[in-house]
Amino acid sequence: MDILRSTSPNNHELRKINHFNLIENEYTTFSSSQIKEFVYSRSIEYSSKKNHLKKKKSVRFADAFGLQLEYVKLFTNTLFENQFSFLEANLNLNVNNSIIKNKEINFQPLFENPGLQTNFMGQLNERKVILETVEINNYELNGYVRVINLSFHKRVFVRYTTNNWKSYTDLDCSYVPNSSNGLTDSFKFTLNLQIEIHMDNLEFSICYEVRSNDKIEESYWDNNLKINYKYCVN
Repeated sequence: MDILRSTSPNNHELRKINHFNLIENEYTTFSSSQIKEFVYSRSIEYSSKKNHLKKKKSVRFADAFGLQLEYVKLFTNTLFENQFSFLEANLNLNVNNSIIKNKEINFQPLFENPGLQTNFMGQLNERKVILETVEINNYELNGYVRVINLSFHKRVFVRYTTNNWKSYTDLDCSYVPNSSNGLTDSFKFTLNLQIEIHMDNLEFSICYEVRSNDKIEESYWDNNLKINYKYCVN
């Protein structure tokens, strides 16, 4: 017995047919403006979902971590005074150096170097200390002093003034290595004249102290026969 099968589509096939028909109808009936509007709406929907998925930002305060909410720094007058003093000192130093560089100072000696005199050794034996030679180069006064070797312990220094003895400064001399001949020793000194900006004149004498156990036994002076060694400053 033959069974007749129905050729009419079932429900599942009808749905497929309707789906394709719907798609065909949509593509055939939508205009270009409607398609753009559809794409735009879908993009907005996608962006809103994407933003929703982003991690939300949060704010936390320092006190939540045990820190202070504020930091206070005090500026005292002492800080500004120290900075001002430092700037002022540097400014004065630069000004003084500019004066030396821009103004030429002439030093005219009012004496002859004793070491060039024929009776130098005779004067040395008499005074026990005497200036041998001295000269000024690039605002430095460089001199050599000869003394009679009366003791191993000795001190030789130059006492000078730049304001007619209103004040004075003692400058120690240093021993010249290998200068001893058994009878005499030689010492040298260097005076930086750049630090003496305001000078009325330059005048000095030399002192020789014979020592024993750090005590002064004898003192001898070379003051150029009581008139000192002088320079005219202009």
